[in-house]
Amino acid sequence: MSRFASSGLVPEKWETIAPFYEALQKETVTPDNMEGWLKQWSDLHIVLEDAIFAAYRAVSENTADAEAEQKYMHFVEEIQPKVATAEQLLAEKMLDISDSAIPESKMEAVRRLKNWAALYNEKNLAINTEIAKLGNEYDKTVGAMTVAIDGKEQTMQQAGEHQFNVDR
Repeated sequence: MSRFASSGLVPEKWETIAPFYEALQKETVTPDNMEGWLKQWSDLHIVLEDAIFAAYRAVSENTADAEAEQKYMHFVEEIQPKVATAEQLLAEKMLDISDSAIPESKMEAVRRLKNWAALYNEKNLAINTEIAKLGNEYDKTVGAMTVAIDGKEQTMQQAGEHQFNVDR
């Protein structure tokens, strides 16, 4: 993250993310620079995925945390769809390279990239957003469920620990 942080990338702000995707999109990819180009894309992807997963983890650990939920929903509604579109453009750019120019050691990765790119459909962006929102609502519902055991109110996860108690 430090390399990107010093470059002004803030994972929560698309306007700071977009220039990195635009730079990758503008760069000419050749067999000679392909590995470095893929590394830059991979590093950017990892930084964004880490931020999204950190937001998800925060909201899933405390489903009543409104600030964590707002941050996660921002990623789901605003950042992820734009990232998916930008990454599709990069995948298409990469796939424009002739297979004969790609080293044999990279062919499996290219095959997977082709499959991933073929599955992309812009209509799915809204569907994926809705699935994430529904998943968050489910997590909040389940996270709020409690049960009384021995006069103590416990979450379902806490209550689940009782199944391992041989003296129950």
